[in-house]
Amino acid sequence: MIKVEIKKLENSEVEITGAIPAEIFDTHREQAIKNLGENIELQGFRKGHVPEDILEKHLGEPAILEEMAEITIGKEYKNIVRDNDLNPISRPNIAITKVAMGNPLEFKATITVMPQIVVGDYKKIAKEVYAKDEEVTVSEQELEETLTEIRTMHAKQAEQTKKKDSDVKKGEGEEEKPELPELNDEFVKGLGDFKDVADFKKKLKENIRSEKEQKEVDKKRINMMEKILNDSKVELPRVIIDAELNKMIAQFRSDVEKMGMSFEDYIKNSKKTEEDIRKEFEKEAKKKASFQLILNKISTEEKLIADKKEVAAQVATLMKQYPKAQEENVRVYVESNLLNQKVFDFLEEQK
Repeated sequence: MIKVEIKKLENSEVEITGAIPAEIFDTHREQAIKNLGENIELQGFRKGHVPEDILEKHLGEPAILEEMAEITIGKEYKNIVRDNDLNPISRPNIAITKVAMGNPLEFKATITVMPQIVVGDYKKIAKEVYAKDEEVTVSEQELEETLTEIRTMHAKQAEQTKKKDSDVKKGEGEEEKPELPELNDEFVKGLGDFKDVADFKKKLKENIRSEKEQKEVDKKRINMMEKILNDSKVELPRVIIDAELNKMIAQFRSDVEKMGMSFEDYIKNSKKTEEDIRKEFEKEAKKKASFQLILNKISTEEKLIADKKEVAAQVATLMKQYPKAQEENVRVYVESNLLNQKVFDFLEEQK
């Protein structure tokens, strides 16, 4: 075990100072020369077949020592992390402070580790939030408004089709509201598998209720998570905030492109920079990142895990839809979503 000194810094960063024994460091000289010599071409020798003694003179001692240091740190870093119970969430920033043959390799590294989280009384908070079940109903007015929206949408589509077919162009100010189709059995059968108007209204009402119930679930979850966050201590490193911001920007970019506009054109037309948008999103990114850290902590505390069969099934489905995606990234995404759902299910059971 390599002896190191661990110093805690701000924002969940730690500084690792240590020295790797010379007997470990020196063993990597041959590999370092081989790595550096793979692409060296010298007159009279084939590429990659230059004798070691000639390579050493050509490469120079500083380059060899630098490569030895990189190999050594690469091999020993994971052992250092494991032996000192560190949980890094960023790549290490490593500086070599002393390097010489026959001497320990001295280094200093800075990494961001998983932040310390003290979660509030999530069971008590969940019980309070879910103590009262509110019945979700759909009024006749809501049903009629939705029916009107559906008829209006179909009327506009029909009008657009008619205009394209006839190639008739009207002057400004001549546009009229389209006549709504009659709500009869023939109309609703054209919308899907419906027997008649009564059947359509019944199923539409069920759909509206289902949407309202889901909105109520989402509302309670956000309310609960905000209460838990207010009762918790979460240290949020910059690397986690930036990771969440990157996801939000990627989603925003995708949403803009779905509307038929490039992200670059949106930036230009809105007279904003991407950095401006990141600043606007930062508060929400911090909240989302904090929520996820709390969910992770609760899943650990309650020993909740995602079902392996369900993970495999969802990964397989997504890989068929997105064959170019990295399977490991898809697996992490699926596991995270399923685990979050298990945590929410657990919290909802506290009522």
